[in-house]
Amino acid sequence: MKYARLLSIFLLSLAHLPAASATGGPETLITACKEVIDIYASRDEERFLAGLTTGPSEAWQAGYCVGVVSEYRRHYECDTSNWYDQAERIAEIPVSFAPQTSVDQLLELSCGL
Repeated sequence: MKYARLLSIFLLSLAHLPAASATGGPETLITACKEVIDIYASRDEERFLAGLTTGPSEAWQAGYCVGVVSEYRRHYECDTSNWYDQAERIAEIPVSFAPQTSVDQLLELSCGL
């Protein structure tokens, strides 16, 4: 249910973003996963629906992270129990580490295999 809500927000926000924003590297993934973790933390702290307090840019980032991680998990088994745990691991990685890695390496590292 949480995933469906974020996916809906992501799809609605795509109309407001330029096409070039749809592609991203490791920095984009790290930033996007930080955003989804922040959205869920805010929702839990304030008891509001995350979708009502999230702007289009934040929704796009959150949806990007959820989509990339979920797609990776469709093809590979991970030690993490769900997409959120894996996104949390990615969010903990400093953005300064991004130039030294790739999206695939971040996903493998966060998967724990």
